[in-house]
Amino acid sequence: MGIPPAMQGLSPACVTAVGLFLIPLSLLFLFLITLTLYNLHLHPLHTYPGPLTHRASSLPYIIHTLLGTTVQHYAHLHSQYGPVVRIAPNQLSYISVSAWKDIYGVRESSGREAGKEMIKEELVFPGDDFEFFAPAKPMISCDAVNHSRHRRAVASAFSERAVRSYERVVSGMTGLLMRRLEGEQGRVDSLAHQGLLGGGGKGGGGGIDIMDWFHFVMFDITSALVFGRSFRNLEKGRYHQWVARVFPGMKLVAWSLAIAEVPGLGRFVSWFLPRKMVSEARRHMQSIIDMTEARNRAQLLNPPHQVDFMSYILPPLQGEKGTTAHLSEEELYLNAQLLCIAGSETTASLLAGAVYFLSLKENIRYRDRLIAEVRGQFANAEDITPTNLALRAPFLGAVLTECLRLYPPGAINMPRRVPVGGAMIAGNYVPGGSVVGIAQFAAYRSATHWIDPLAFAPERWLEGEEGRYAADRREVFKPFSHGPRNCVGQSLAVAECRLIVARLFWEFDVHVLPGQEGWARQKTFLSWEKPPLMVHVRKLVRERP
Repeated sequence: MGIPPAMQGLSPACVTAVGLFLIPLSLLFLFLITLTLYNLHLHPLHTYPGPLTHRASSLPYIIHTLLGTTVQHYAHLHSQYGPVVRIAPNQLSYISVSAWKDIYGVRESSGREAGKEMIKEELVFPGDDFEFFAPAKPMISCDAVNHSRHRRAVASAFSERAVRSYERVVSGMTGLLMRRLEGEQGRVDSLAHQGLLGGGGKGGGGGIDIMDWFHFVMFDITSALVFGRSFRNLEKGRYHQWVARVFPGMKLVAWSLAIAEVPGLGRFVSWFLPRKMVSEARRHMQSIIDMTEARNRAQLLNPPHQVDFMSYILPPLQGEKGTTAHLSEEELYLNAQLLCIAGSETTASLLAGAVYFLSLKENIRYRDRLIAEVRGQFANAEDITPTNLALRAPFLGAVLTECLRLYPPGAINMPRRVPVGGAMIAGNYVPGGSVVGIAQFAAYRSATHWIDPLAFAPERWLEGEEGRYAADRREVFKPFSHGPRNCVGQSLAVAECRLIVARLFWEFDVHVLPGQEGWARQKTFLSWEKPPLMVHVRKLVRERP
């Protein structure tokens, strides 16, 4: 065939070098073409619907994960392709009611797989530098047998009796939040009055970022309940350094999902991680060790007056110091970190979501009804307790439930791997090794399940007031997940949100400043990446009896 014209005039050595370079590229191109054809026509999931690009390659999945746009993208795909969508060559996304039980429940079929769960996909950033305490794992990442052991160890800390025992801590922090909001708004108004700050809004003056304050109070509550003392975010009006590390860490873990799609890339990427990032991760974990050990010593030397999670988890101390009857010392550290983050960030999201949705002009009637309920039911702040709210504020509960539907804190697909032998999901066979999950955001906004799915309508959750919403398929709504791995702290989270929202609207007139109507259009990296939510709060003046 001769030498191509572009290579004529080159020395034989150069021609040989170029040829050797082109051969691997040709092989790589041939491999990619073959893989694409296999994914489209021969892969075990090739019959499931989805866009051609998603069925052919993992590249769209990787791109949307890196960009944080998976949640909205999957909702769009489900509106096009139906209750199950192939979002990557080996991944299926579901929004059907039956898929909840099939994916996250315990399998009831006969045979070797009966009574077993699907395999939990571990969410970690790749690289040995981030494998703290291996092979120990936190409750969220371990296999089914160990998860059951972890769950038994912490279950008593989230019993109905335990949640009631935390009311003093939760109420105390909530009261501090109210005082700090009043003081911060006064400071901002003073600056605005002096012309030192722009902004306006009802009530005069500028606004405060209530998103920060919700993070402050939730991390203070949870740290007090995990470590026996709070991070003091509320007192200082800024993020504790441990909390500040959480948010970029969540993005790194989310990105690891994309990196894991390329075999071997995780270790390659870890070579290029800045040493500062590794050092920050180690300091973060060392803080967990120090705070947990300090709390454990307090339990041994001088039982604390404040009841917290460890009051229930630590009593069965046996053997070596720091080892419970069920958890190793390393597992206790890892679960302390998990409880602190999971019990704070997601709940702060729900609080902000409630303020946002109640601020929209089309929802003002719901805000007014909520205000009428909490101010009419309670004459003083001391009577506003989680227990009383559960009994006397049903509309508040409906508002928070509707916020969970439209703005679920756990919006991303929670992946599970189908075990060897395959499984029936939503009436169809799915081969072993496939990755499956429920797209909550898509399921909760699907016209398949809801009347006016995008409408904020708390009455759909009130017995006797459902009206046209009576046909809603509420059984698809599981914001705290389903099965043996559902959220262990869901009753505490609901109690905290009820109390904070009730106190906020009982004590203040709250107005979200203009220009934030699109606040809820956010990216997701494990959780929502929330921008500031600027509000103006005005203390309600009550006449003395």
